[in-house]
Parts: sequence; structure tokens; C-alpha cells
Amino acid sequence: MKTLTIVSMSRRFEKYKLFVESLEKTLSNLIIQYRVFINNTNTNYLYQEFEKENSKVKVYLAPEDFVFKNGHALVYNYLEKNISSDYIVKLFDSDEISISDYDLFIKELDEDFDIGGMSTYMERGNSQEIKYQMYRPNILKWVGHLHENQEIKIQNPKVKNLKYLSVYHHNALDTDSRILEKTEDGFIILTKNEDETSDSFQRNMLYEALTYRIIHENLYHPHIGWYKRHYEINKDVITFYYKKAKEKYKLL
Repeated sequence: MKTLTIVSMSRRFEKYKLFVESLEKTLSNLIIQYRVFINNTNTNYLYQEFEKENSKVKVYLAPEDFVFKNGHALVYNYLEKNISSDYIVKLFDSDEISISDYDLFIKELDEDFDIGGMSTYMERGNSQEIKYQMYRPNILKWVGHLHENQEIKIQNPKVKNLKYLSVYHHNALDTDSRILEKTEDGFIILTKNEDETSDSFQRNMLYEALTYRIIHENLYHPHIGWYKRHYEINKDVITFYYKKAKEKYKLL
């Protein structure tokens, strides 16, 4: 039977705790470790207590400005060093995993493949897509400061789209994140969220501040054209969030 390591970044402790508990009910015999990156000093102790309670959980702590300064790829690549399971699965604290037929999923997992595609519903944006976020250790690296961008390190990897595992990505935890206006070419139109305690504000502050840095500091990104168009549409809002990030991380 193949084994899994679940790799995540998290900023919502209650969501992460429920996420792990849910996976332990369905896939406990396959999962050998949960690796989670945290850079929220207000919740560090909660994750550390959870780590003490669950021997599979390994918590990695960093300063609050770490992702803003260094980007997502550095975090993912660090988390995925020295993994001994057959596969890594990249997930988020607000993901819900569904196995439609457990026995058939186990058979499917035992087939020979390097990368597994998971049917994923993205709540924010209301879209369904295949995310290739199950993969053998050491066959890919993450690149870019923002989002999940992969470069494959081997030639002709065996890719399989999994039939019996699906993901519901709850990435619209606030009402104003669920219904987003879009341009005719499919780009979302951002609005300012002044509620700094909301999940949407915290998410947008980091993501759009990184967008600002990608544009203005020429940070490498494999989809730079997308970010140029996103910035063109939402320049004022992105600048607003960048200024908020500078205040938060004391970069004035």
C-alpha cells in the first residue's frame, strides 16, 4: 500500500485541525506525516500544542513577514525535503477531501505513476479544474513567489488523473469572496476590503502585495503575463493591499 505525506501552509488553526482530523478518519493508514508551515505569531502556540497531541504533525515556524519577503515556492521546496513516503500531497487548511470509493482508490493509488491529478473545485471563482498536487518526492520543484507553480525535474513523467479522489477548496470563507465580478476575458475584478480582521483581507493583503512586488521588482514568475493583466485591471486595489502589507511588516 502506498504512503502519503500531506504538505500545507496554514493560517487558520481551527480549519487546519478539522482538516487533519477529517483526513485521519478517511486516510489514516496511508498518511505517515503532516508537514505544515506557519508564520502567524498569534497562533503559533496552537499549532505547537496540536503537534504535541498528534505525532504525525510536524510544524515549521517562521517570522510573519517570511512569505511576503521570500514567496511561496521557497516554503514548499523546504517543506518537501527528505520525505520518505511514496507520494507528497499538496493541500490547504480549508480543503475537503472526498473519496468516492475507498477500495478502488487504493487500487488506483497502487498503480505506477509519478504525478496524480485531483479534480478540484475552487470555491473562490466557482471553477472546477485538475490540480496535479500528488507526486513522488524529488521529481519537481516549486517556482515563483505566488501560487502553486511547478517545474518537472524528470523527463516524460507518468501522469494519472485520479478518478476516486476529489478536493473541495474552500477558499471563499467570507461572503464577499464567493461572488466576484469578472472582465470579459475572465479576470477577477477586486474590491477593497477594509475589515482587517476578515479572512479575505488577510488573504488579499499577502497575495496582492506579492503581485505588486512581481510587477514592480521584476520577481520571476512563470506566468508573468497573467500578473501584468491582473495588475492592469486592479492597479489601485493591489496598491492599497501592498501599502497595508508594508505597514504590517514594518517596511515603511
